[in-house]
Amino acid sequence: MANKYYDLVTQFARENNIDKRSFLDNTLIDIYYDIFILDNVDKYIDSDISEIINNIGMYYYLNKNYDYAIKYFLSAIEKNNDCAMNNLGDYYKNIKQNYPYAVHYYSMAIETNNNNSVALDKLSYYYQINNNYEYVLYYYEIYLKNVDYTNNTESESIVLILMSLFGICLLNLNNGELLFEYLKKYKKP
Repeated sequence: MANKYYDLVTQFARENNIDKRSFLDNTLIDIYYDIFILDNVDKYIDSDISEIINNIGMYYYLNKNYDYAIKYFLSAIEKNNDCAMNNLGDYYKNIKQNYPYAVHYYSMAIETNNNNSVALDKLSYYYQINNNYEYVLYYYEIYLKNVDYTNNTESESIVLILMSLFGICLLNLNNGELLFEYLKKYKKP
C-alpha cells in the first residue's frame, strides 16, 4: 500500500520542479511531508541521510534562502548525492547565471551516476544552445547507452532525444549518415 503522503509530496515536487527521484523511497515520504508541507525542517537539520540533506537544501532553495540551500546541497554532495549536484547546478544556472559552475555540477552528477537523465538533459541543452554539437551528441550517447527501454517514461525521452538528434545531424551538422547510425544503433530492442 502506498504511503498516505506520497501523492501530496509528489504533487508538491512536480509543482516546484523538484527531481522526483528523491521522493520514490516510501520510507522517507513522511519526512518529506514533514519538511515541505508542514515546514518542520528543523527536526531534520542533523540528519546524515543524503536524500534528506539534499531535500533540506531544496526546502531552503524554494524559500530563497540560498546560503542555507548551498550549505545543505554541498553536505549532500559530500555523500555523493547526484540529485544535490543537479540542484546546485540549477542554482548556478538559474540564480547566479554562472554557467561554468552549473556545467561543473551537472558533469559531477553524471560522473557519480551516468544514468542521471536530469543532468544529461541539462548539459545537452546547454551545449545545444551554445552550438557545441559534439558535446550534445556525447551526452545523448551516454543517455541512450544507459536508458531503460522497458520504462515508458524513458521511452518518451528516447523519442525526444532522437528528434533532437534528427535536427542536430541533419540541420546543424548536415550529416544524414550520422543520423542513420544513431537510429540503427538505438532502435528499440
